[in-house]
Amino acid sequence: MADTVEAQNAPAAAAAAAAGHRDGEPKGIPMLRRSVTDGGHEVDTSQPVLPVYHRKLANPAPLGLITFASTLLLLSFVDTATRGVTNPQVSIGMFLAVGGLAQLLAGQWEGAAGNTFGYTIFTSYEASGSAMASATLSQWLSTASGRVLTWSFRQVILWPSSNAIGSYTSTVEYHYVVGLYFIVWFIVTFIFGMAATRSSIGLVAWFFFLDLTFLLLAIGEITQQKSVYQCGGAFGIVTAFVAFCHDVDTSQPVLPVYHRKLANPAPLGLISFASTTLLLLFVNTATRGVTNPQITIGMLLAVGGLCQLLAGQWEGAVGNTFGFTVFSSFGGFWISYGIILWPSSNALDSYSSEVELNYALGLWLSVWFIVTFIFLMASLKSTIGLVALLFFLDLTFLLLAIGSITQQKSVTQAGGGFGILTAFVAFYDAAAGLITPDNSYFVLPIGELSRET
Repeated sequence: MADTVEAQNAPAAAAAAAAGHRDGEPKGIPMLRRSVTDGGHEVDTSQPVLPVYHRKLANPAPLGLITFASTLLLLSFVDTATRGVTNPQVSIGMFLAVGGLAQLLAGQWEGAAGNTFGYTIFTSYEASGSAMASATLSQWLSTASGRVLTWSFRQVILWPSSNAIGSYTSTVEYHYVVGLYFIVWFIVTFIFGMAATRSSIGLVAWFFFLDLTFLLLAIGEITQQKSVYQCGGAFGIVTAFVAFCHDVDTSQPVLPVYHRKLANPAPLGLISFASTTLLLLFVNTATRGVTNPQITIGMLLAVGGLCQLLAGQWEGAVGNTFGFTVFSSFGGFWISYGIILWPSSNALDSYSSEVELNYALGLWLSVWFIVTFIFLMASLKSTIGLVALLFFLDLTFLLLAIGSITQQKSVTQAGGGFGILTAFVAFYDAAAGLITPDNSYFVLPIGELSRET
């Protein structure tokens, strides 16, 4: 078998020799020799001591799709009150271990396989698995006295004592903030859907039904129409079965051990930054009267924090110092803000007066204004999209810092407005990285600023 394979590879060997791998080779160092095993793995026998197997990586897509579908199906059963079951606590383990951890692993393997789209999708929905549960697990039950209760999603986040949802005193405010949460993920999923238009019917259908699910859940929460919410749960079931039945792309190339092409981490970093910023700034601008930021804790820690940290590490792996520094720094920023808001940390309550607290937050925001300004200066020869993102973000930090120190609500809300603009610029930049000629029928311009031709 090995002799046959080597004979078949003779033309490749001749080409390698013609390319200069034989002539001028240092004495004692063998030329590159490869054969193929019965299992289809290329073997480089020129390496000293042990042969190097140029393995074909496993396809992570089935793992990501199965974990997404199974978690969504269980939750949608609860949303539609199947067999009268409305208590969502049974789904918490699924969110953390299956929809969370398993999808996170699938996303990282997609990155190793060089699939930017799969890397961004699975890692994003993994993070939303911890945060999305917070919104989806909201089930309102009437007691005998007519008092309305909510199922807190504090168990969904790793520390059960968070009590984020319990901090909302008004059921109307809580419904509004959950609706805003779903709107954020509706936007994210819409971008993913646009980037999949040239993939397969199964994948396009999956994103279509998932986006419709998010839209109906958002409308149901904001309008407090139970029938609309349950309709969203029904479409969630359809989405789950589409994910179960989706055909798998097995066209991933065999990847060598060295000089491996990795996925582009930027879309993940940008999409996680944009979605977290948008939800938080919805609260800062008191959208629909929502001013309590506790619902953002899951997004701050899982999406803005963990996702961006992972994107930063992969940027380091591909050799992008700027992306490595920016995404890792802002991942730490979001985690630090989540810790500040975390009720158990007692960070906010430890200040003796509201004036002192506002000064402290203003100084914290001032630090990040300086950090972002440095990033802005380092991006002037990149693209218009990136420069615009960092410019508006720096302006946002400046206005929020001034508003916090001077305690001028109008300045803080102006900062929130620019923050929302920053989020949509980040969404655009992320979409430009995901929507390529390989998977979509159009591309988005980003405005190259480099002077190099």
